[in-house]
Amino acid sequence: MQHVAGLVSTLRQIGAEIDRDLASANVARARELAHLAATIMTTQGQQGSAEQVNELMTFGEQFYRWKCFVEGTHYWKGLFQLIRRFVAQDHDYATRALCIAAAFSLLGGTMELDKPVAQSTLTMLDATFGPNHPLTQDCVAKVRAARGASGWSTAGANAGPFGGATTQSAQPQPHPIDMTPTAQRKETALALSPKEELSLWITLAFLDIAMADGQVSDAEYLVWKRTLAAFALPDLWDRFTAKGLEDMLARGTLQVLSSNFAALDRATKIKLGTVLKQIVFADGKADSREIDAVRKICGWIGLSITDIP
Repeated sequence: MQHVAGLVSTLRQIGAEIDRDLASANVARARELAHLAATIMTTQGQQGSAEQVNELMTFGEQFYRWKCFVEGTHYWKGLFQLIRRFVAQDHDYATRALCIAAAFSLLGGTMELDKPVAQSTLTMLDATFGPNHPLTQDCVAKVRAARGASGWSTAGANAGPFGGATTQSAQPQPHPIDMTPTAQRKETALALSPKEELSLWITLAFLDIAMADGQVSDAEYLVWKRTLAAFALPDLWDRFTAKGLEDMLARGTLQVLSSNFAALDRATKIKLGTVLKQIVFADGKADSREIDAVRKICGWIGLSITDIP
């Protein structure tokens, strides 16, 4: 067990370094570390124990957030081999590991999208995680986009629920919010367009809520990403970096931005409140500290938490 504990500890340290590198926009080094983590899993992971599988799976989910799909493919293939030491291939854990490895291969560009294997991967994702899971939706969008660009077919593969869909329906539909400046608008000295200001508000609110319980989960991160896509907003994470965003929270930037939204109509503010609620429940539970954060932010925009459906 000492060796296994060392394996998990090493991967955690590597994961923390990857987060720090990505926060400082050092993408190249982060990718090198992701490759190292995958190599450790494929070369040393087979000595792991059944008790450590859950932790190793949790770590592997972070490759999605890091966007290190090629490296994640190798990691999950190695983890699949470890899981197979303890359970049959049709066990839920084994199925999930194999499914994630295939999805990462698709997203990372190492799977040929004009082959039946791509459609089979979509079918497996739908059966394993369901059609609304972010991983399923991202893979469906990539395959459909490729289909629309090249015009190829997937004859011979089980099309499952994707047979009659179109490329357009795979993309998030934008739901713009009216951000017309008001006379009482407070300037933030950040030279932001209205869309950028809304994106920054959602990002800061996401961090404030998600960090209330001490950690940001991948599920909360995915809700934030999908909200930006749904509202057709720019992603400002790389522009301001994680540390810069945390500094903004400490300086009260979220409250200043919120005051600019107080004059929005009630229906629009309920839309924003609904986004906050989705972040809270992203990981399947509602922490009281996260609810308090939502209550605070809603108060700043002139909305009661009880107004959120």
